[in-house]
Amino acid sequence: MGDRSDGIATYNFTVQGGTYKIQGRVIEPAGGASNSFWVRLPGATMNTTPLAANDGWINWNFAVGTTWHWDEVINTDDGNIPIRYTLAPGTYTLEIAYREDGALLDAVLITDKLD
Repeated sequence: MGDRSDGIATYNFTVQGGTYKIQGRVIEPAGGASNSFWVRLPGATMNTTPLAANDGWINWNFAVGTTWHWDEVINTDDGNIPIRYTLAPGTYTLEIAYREDGALLDAVLITDKLD
C-alpha cells in the first residue's frame, strides 16, 4: 500500500452549497486487486468517519474492472458506505492520493445528483 505522500492530485472547485457525491472514472488494467485511492475533502461534513489512523483520508476501493468505468467514492473502512459531502457555498480542494500500484484515475465528477 502506498503512502499518501507518494503523490496527491488536487482539484479546486466551487459549489453553491448542498450535498454532493463524487465519482471517478477508474480502471485497474491488470484486473487484480490494485483498485484503491485515498480521498480527502477538507471543510466537508461527511455521512461517515475516516479511521482515526487515516488523518481525515478515506480509503476508497473502487470496483475492479479492466475497462474504464465510473465508480462512486465509498468509505471502504466503514462498510463501503457511499460518501455524501455536505458543503457550504464556496471553493474547496478535493485531494486524491496514491494508494496502490495499478489504480488509474482519468476523470472526476462532483455532483448534487445523488440518485
